[in-house]
Amino acid sequence: MKIKIYAGATLTSAEVRRALPGASVAQLVTRGTLYEDAAAGVQVIGIVEGSFLGDVAISPLEIVDAMRVGVRVFGAGGLGALRAVELGHFGMVGCGRVFERIAQAPYFRDDDLGTAQTESLSMVELELSCAARVEDGRLSAAMARDLIRALRGLHFAHRSFTALADSVRTPALREAVATVRKHYRSQKRADAKSMLALIGQERRRALRANATINSR
Repeated sequence: MKIKIYAGATLTSAEVRRALPGASVAQLVTRGTLYEDAAAGVQVIGIVEGSFLGDVAISPLEIVDAMRVGVRVFGAGGLGALRAVELGHFGMVGCGRVFERIAQAPYFRDDDLGTAQTESLSMVELELSCAARVEDGRLSAAMARDLIRALRGLHFAHRSFTALADSVRTPALREAVATVRKHYRSQKRADAKSMLALIGQERRRALRANATINSR
């Protein structure tokens, strides 16, 4: 089974290949790349990261076209999660908390997923991190709302914990930023690993099915 994962900076090539031996790994999925993958015989594609500005973003139609010719497409964490929500009824498979968050939101802004540098913090990941800190009692709901409001006031390309700390006005809010940052775990990364595990399960099922058929 020929597998390709668009992992961006979320996962290293070594991490992908440990989970899916033999898989090929690329950075950002862009417009036109899935047509090239399908023509090259790729059977399974997992999308975490992709360009999403202007005419370089992969279109939903391109993913649908790939699935029409038999490519199995998964999405998680970043742009992949967004496209999976949009195309679930066409057969694209989404997984993870970011995917669930987008699916549950009546209005979701594309730039809530956007990151532009290694230290970038996406809007959706701050929302999930703040929710976790409210749940474990380290952050009040009011503080969480203030942090989310402050980060939303920044352009997606400039969103980071450092920029967030610089943008809040009170010592209490700066302490809240430090608390969230201390306990931060990338949900995008966790979701990407879940996607790899799901693809691995499907590959093992396919191998068992082929073995059964060939043994008859």
